[in-house]
Amino acid sequence: MKLPSLKKEYTLVVGTVLHNDELLPYLSTRKDFVSFDFPPVRKFPDDTDMLNP
Repeated sequence: MKLPSLKKEYTLVVGTVLHNDELLPYLSTRKDFVSFDFPPVRKFPDDTDMLNP
């Protein structure tokens, strides 16, 4: 994926790890990839009216 503000080409992988033999856990251990972990959403807000257009 070529991001407009970046000079180099990057590969963006987004996903959820369901099994350790998947691509995402493998890529996260490679030195040429940067991995970010985000915590799960434990509870969504009760007032979600602003999310609906």
